Amino acid sequence: MSWKENKGLAVILLIIALGVIGFAGYKLMPAKFDDTLKCEKCGDVVKMQVSANTKYPTTCPKCKTPTLYQTVVLKCMKCKAADGKPKEVPVIDKHEEGKNPIDTAKCDCGSQLMP
Repeated sequence: MSWKENKGLAVILLIIALGVIGFAGYKLMPAKFDDTLKCEKCGDVVKMQVSANTKYPTTCPKCKTPTLYQTVVLKCMKCKAADGKPKEVPVIDKHEEGKNPIDTAKCDCGSQLMP
């Protein structure tokens, strides 16, 4: 008996094959997540979807230079946002060995920033 004679079997095999191909494609695609990035050159802060294998620095959408880095959003306990909560300040994190932006980051007012 061939697949031409048994069309039901052919349809089931086709559905299984498409399912396997779709699952493999889903697993091979890099995961995407929302991230806050800051341009070292122009200071623009953008929230965008990036893949897990994005190489930094990446291109800034505003100034078109490759100076866009991931950030750590820290808080200034002295400055307040409009809602009365501590002001959030995105600080560039280049993931450099031995350099932690949390240790050295300061707000515009001069206060040490906190996680």
